[in-house]
Amino acid sequence: MTETETASECFSRALALNKKGDKDGAILAYRFCVEEIDPKYVDAWYNLGIMLINHKNDISGAEYAYEKALEITPKDTDIWYNLGILREDKNDIVGAEHAYKKALEIAPEYADAWNNLGLLLMNHQKDITEAEAAYKKALKFDPKNAIVWYNWGVLLMDHKKDFASAEIAYKKALKIDPKFAYAKNNLELLKK
Repeated sequence: MTETETASECFSRALALNKKGDKDGAILAYRFCVEEIDPKYVDAWYNLGIMLINHKNDISGAEYAYEKALEITPKDTDIWYNLGILREDKNDIVGAEHAYKKALEIAPEYADAWNNLGLLLMNHQKDITEAEAAYKKALKFDPKNAIVWYNWGVLLMDHKKDFASAEIAYKKALKIDPKFAYAKNNLELLKK
């Protein structure tokens, strides 16, 4: 960290530290970048959030970093999506749903956000009708996503008791990813 370092140079240094495995050094560099050089450097805020959650399990710090990034770029779908994951992990279901829906307002074709919204609706809110609609949208935009096919199968098997359709969903997941253990296990459960 030098007095003449630009935000871009600081960001590059943080990336290099992370690549070398110096996670603490990378976090410090991202912080320095946004706290001392350029508080509007959105990529540094975003990466800081990722580093804080993944390497420090600092949920509140990561949430703060994502929120700061969104103040700068409120239409960044990846930040909204990651904020949704973080809020779901801390059991802020309303906040997670809001974040996923914001990502989908901006990018209605964002299959991963549809999938996560479906999971949230199915597992936390028990809104099977809306979860089903979310999975259908995810599959519309990414029909080769084994995870979505698996989650769709879970909904069909556990909540709708439509075992024939669940079997089809698990088989589609396995066709895409033949090593998908959860899909194999659930398919075996259907055969019993």
